[in-house]
Amino acid sequence: MDNFEKNRDRWSRMSRQGREQETRKLKMLCNCPQCPSYNECADAKSDLAFCIIGKGTCSFEENGCICASCPVAQEWGLMHQYYCINGAELDVRGAGRETIEPGN
Repeated sequence: MDNFEKNRDRWSRMSRQGREQETRKLKMLCNCPQCPSYNECADAKSDLAFCIIGKGTCSFEENGCICASCPVAQEWGLMHQYYCINGAELDVRGAGRETIEPGN
């Protein structure tokens, strides 16, 4: 079981209040606003932590991705990129998308 699976299992056992607290924590760690693909729409809606929460309601273009350097990605053991476009790690893993190499 990798780190993401451990965190996913921990998440699934949390109460609603626990998940809300964890979501607030993850949003504080999130570096989405510094990403070249993050846009005014997402900023206006305070959309963050796409890697865990999933796609927001805004549309994004692939203008570069910094997901691999995000503290949330590192803490949760995430392996993909462009979560704002592709959805949460759980969704992306299910779709069998390419993983990113460390440092990319």
